[in-house]
Amino acid sequence: MDLSRLKNGEKLLMALFVCAGLCAACALSFKLISIMFGGTSGLRDSAGSNLLLVTLDTCRADHLSLYRYERATSPALEALARDGIVFENAYTVATNSAPSHATLFTGLYPVQHGLVDNGLRMPGKFLTLAEYLARFRYDTAAFIGFYGLGRETGLDQGFRTFELHDVKSHAHEEKELENEMRGFRAALDWIKRWRLIRISGRSGAEQSRGHPFFVWLHAQQIHDSYDPAPPYDSLFAEIPRSHEVEGLDTFDIRCSLDMESAWRKGLLSAEMQDQVTALYDGEIRMVDDSLKVIFDFLKAAGLFEDTLIVVVADHGELLFEQTTGDSGRVAIGHTGKYFEQALRIPLLVKPAVASGLVPGIRLPQMVSSIDLMPTILDLLGLPLLPWLAGQSLVPVLRDPEPATVERIFFQENPFGSACAGMRTREWKLIRKSHQGSEQLHLFDLINDPEEQSNVIDEHIGKALRMESTLDSWLAELKKTSPSAYADMSERMREELEKAGYIRE
Repeated sequence: MDLSRLKNGEKLLMALFVCAGLCAACALSFKLISIMFGGTSGLRDSAGSNLLLVTLDTCRADHLSLYRYERATSPALEALARDGIVFENAYTVATNSAPSHATLFTGLYPVQHGLVDNGLRMPGKFLTLAEYLARFRYDTAAFIGFYGLGRETGLDQGFRTFELHDVKSHAHEEKELENEMRGFRAALDWIKRWRLIRISGRSGAEQSRGHPFFVWLHAQQIHDSYDPAPPYDSLFAEIPRSHEVEGLDTFDIRCSLDMESAWRKGLLSAEMQDQVTALYDGEIRMVDDSLKVIFDFLKAAGLFEDTLIVVVADHGELLFEQTTGDSGRVAIGHTGKYFEQALRIPLLVKPAVASGLVPGIRLPQMVSSIDLMPTILDLLGLPLLPWLAGQSLVPVLRDPEPATVERIFFQENPFGSACAGMRTREWKLIRKSHQGSEQLHLFDLINDPEEQSNVIDEHIGKALRMESTLDSWLAELKKTSPSAYADMSERMREELEKAGYIRE
């Protein structure tokens, strides 16, 4: 390559990539590299695609009609899939919102970026997706529905606009749809303003080739407690506002704490479980209908074809699945529950038309949320950062035939426990350590796809080999020191307590 033909900024970028490769074993600060990129000088203007990233909080893949669920919970996503690619077997790296989102925005595992549990703060030295795109002149904006993903976490890094439109998941009074979907309206209004600013003066209607946008829209509405606003509270079943449960002084089916208490006491009838599931499905449809409004605007405004849209969940949710073994499954929830319902997530990628990718296909490969950041950068035509832990899925999108990874990993520290595990097509190993006590669970996914029985005693050799692989993987990751819980603000503590993430 003739280096004399490169601009100064391009030489700098190349030098940084070479430096990063040579210093992979050193404690080189990622933030230092970001700072060295330097303001807005030296890097090329990006005429690339827009990016809309939608994260569906607590959304199970198997409860989307996109994934052949019997209820029509996601017609807008089904329509979007005709222009995109659906991953049938995508998995999250963590079952808590903050660690999972931090992985989406850094391309690092929780043990690397340090945000291993809700309530912590990601060290500012890590370069985020928003910061990187901002260096390429992207207008960045985020609209989130949960305080636990707010500025205290560090996830606001790189966003010029960062708005919290708190969804009161654990408030059970009569709800109004307009109030519940404030974040969606705010995101749509921002996109409309972005478009107006970039309308060409020549025709008054033609969009100029201005800087692209990156919008992150976080949908908290699907999170428990399951209590959608009308008409979604009765969309899939007529559900009374009050129930009488013998043995309980008070009971609200729309309160997750009441539900779990009744479940543990064997007081939650099958009929009420079905009602709870209908409420959960109603929340999904409520979000899907709101997304349709945004997708329709992008089409009407001539932005759809040039916008990369990624829809993904941070994790799934358990809904009354139970086990005959000792794997600790409970009625509802997700945190620290490494079963298929919590780990498997929806992943839909609608590329810009200019990518040349064939739309309308479904891929069976097993992929991880760790791969999303490099995939996004690749689809936007931007250089891949050398320290990313995952791999771009674009080669798979272009040629679905070759096999992908043979295993995926997950890791976090919820409720003070150290949790890690790995999944192959045939087996899943889960390891939990808490206050000196360790539990190992091994599931035979071929003969026991519902993960009902811990078969570690029958397959101790397999478990030991998988644990050795897990330990080697952890050892290779760059270790960082997570923030202390003592740094948590009183507001953060209150919000996490209300959301059920802090237990007394």
